[in-house]
Formats: sequence, C-alpha cells, structure tokens
Amino acid sequence: MLLVSVALLSAGCNSRARLPTIDVMVGGTRIEAEVADDDSERIQGLMYRDHLAKDSGMLFVYAASEELKFWMKNTKIPLSIAFINVDNQIVRIADLKPHDLESTSSEQPALYALEMQRGWFDDHGVTEGAHVEGLPGPAER
Repeated sequence: MLLVSVALLSAGCNSRARLPTIDVMVGGTRIEAEVADDDSERIQGLMYRDHLAKDSGMLFVYAASEELKFWMKNTKIPLSIAFINVDNQIVRIADLKPHDLESTSSEQPALYALEMQRGWFDDHGVTEGAHVEGLPGPAER
C-alpha cells in the first residue's frame, strides 16, 4: 500500500479528490471555489492539476491575518491570485507563472487567497479594493 501511494505522488497523480467547495461572489460573478483550510491542503493547492473549470478556483483560508506568500512549485496552470483581508476586500492581485519557485507576497496582512485561471480578475473587471461575498470564517488551527 505504501509503495502505491509513493508511486502516485511521485507520478504527480491527478486523481486526488477535489476539496469541498463553496460559492463566493467576486465582482458580480459566482464562482465555485475549492476550500483549502488546513496545512496539507494549502501545501498541495493546485499542484499537478491540468486545468480549472470556468469560473472555478481554489480559496486558501488561514487562521489569522498575516502576510501570505505563494509559489507555483509543481503547478502547471497559469494562475492569478487575489489576496483578501479580514474585511473581505481584495488587497492585491498578481499573476503567477507555472512552475515558478519565486514567491509572490500579499504585501500586507491577508486572511484568504483566491487562485483563478490567469486573467480571470482582469476579464471580469475585478480590481484591488473589490469586495468578496460568501467567504467562510478563519480556519481553525
């Protein structure tokens, strides 16, 4: 059993179950976001995925507001990320490159990060300062 698990991980298996989802509103558009709210889920993120469905992404939820840093190790999909503060307001949007090992920072305290296909925020007219509706409370430690 251990050998199978190791083989699946080393092959970058795409068969891991999707995380639970919630619907959130961003810029007037409803999106379906998988929720990564513990350390192992946040570390895995969107690694090894080949695509994201239209208007879907991943919401990273933290226990406390802090400067967040993300990188794209083993992530194939070009992404944009929105960092969201405790007031559910987007404080920074940045584009991320597949497989980039350089980190991208929220540059100020954030409680959430929302990853979408690269360009999604621009395509929907979402800018820094926009409000996000339907976010869950902070993750428990």
